[in-house]
Amino acid sequence: MVEQANQIYKEHSLIGDRNYNRFDHIFPKDSHTAADSEWAKGVATHYNKLISEAAASRSRLEHEEGIALTATSAKGNKIEIVSAIATDPDGESPIWEIARKGETVDIQMAKNKDWKTEKQYPYKAVALIDRDKIDVGLISPATLAAYGKTIEKDKIFGNLKLEFQLGISKNDVDDKFAAAEKYLETQRDAIPETERDRRAAALWHNNNRAIAGKMFTEVVAHRLKELQVETIKVIGLQYETNELKDRQSHESLNCRIAIEANPQSPIYDKRVIQVQTGDQWKNMGVVHNDAAYMPIGSQFIANIHISASKKDADLAIDRSTLKLPEVWHGLSPERVKEAVNLDEIVPQLKEAIAKAVANQPTMTEFVAKLADENVGLKAQVQTGGRINGITYLYFLSYLFINVMLCCTTQSIESYNFT
Repeated sequence: MVEQANQIYKEHSLIGDRNYNRFDHIFPKDSHTAADSEWAKGVATHYNKLISEAAASRSRLEHEEGIALTATSAKGNKIEIVSAIATDPDGESPIWEIARKGETVDIQMAKNKDWKTEKQYPYKAVALIDRDKIDVGLISPATLAAYGKTIEKDKIFGNLKLEFQLGISKNDVDDKFAAAEKYLETQRDAIPETERDRRAAALWHNNNRAIAGKMFTEVVAHRLKELQVETIKVIGLQYETNELKDRQSHESLNCRIAIEANPQSPIYDKRVIQVQTGDQWKNMGVVHNDAAYMPIGSQFIANIHISASKKDADLAIDRSTLKLPEVWHGLSPERVKEAVNLDEIVPQLKEAIAKAVANQPTMTEFVAKLADENVGLKAQVQTGGRINGITYLYFLSYLFINVMLCCTTQSIESYNFT
């Protein structure tokens, strides 16, 4: 079913690939200096470091919240032991009394074999008291990072003084995230208003757009509001794939964005400009990677401006004529009827389900049998509507659930899908 859905998606893709560079042009690439770029890299590096530390603290919160223990050697080296309460939730371990009195104890390193925590906390601390071995807690990642290979299985650290300390709290984690955001605020506030567009552009073109949005929200929002698709560059006009070589500059054309669907074409699966000639749409050329991106199926009237080399052209769009396709992801019965030819799909599905439910199979057996039927279900898309692979899977689920609900009250043959 997954392979089939992927094929459906390829054949009936609603929206073109969402390349990261579709919004490049809201800040011109030459609108910032090399010094601005270095500043942007420095800010991003430090901010990402703060966020990474905060995220690491959040991932450790479950096991390091509450009381922790510090085991200090005579030389002042410290081993941090976390998850002490989880290790001894009843408080019966003699470790608590030893720590309360500030006494010393021998600690042995042991492998943590708890599958829930062993990846993040590979070692645990075991106290050697008389002839007993008593689990104390987990060795913190900070201790492992500080001592590296010094921490190894069965190694004993003698005469360590135990002391209580507070572990990580939710407030600590929140403070770390807040500190990261405060850093951006501080950096922004130090920048004169006249330079903020330039600094935002530097962040934008150094692949730090989320940071640009956080630091310069108003600047980015203003740019997005001004974003208008005025021209689209089309390339490859010199090749045989151009079916409209007779077109002249300044000619007004009825155009649309499409994906070349002919697998034999050199530009197969590329985003192309097609021009309407009579009742047919013919390829002109491939949309340049740096051009504005619009949904597949968008239509508009444009004046063509062919370059001197005749290899590319700019299409000046008449925005008053722009028509965007409907983006459909709805799954209501009414919308399914409108967009998908159920008359073609339902009979195949009913027949496949009828075979699969024979002999009252389990759900797992039912799914396996249904897959074995290989009915070749396809969403036969009517004019004006296309669905992608994910929506197709939801659509099948929608039909499947309704069929199964129906089977509890009536036979499949008597069920009315539509």
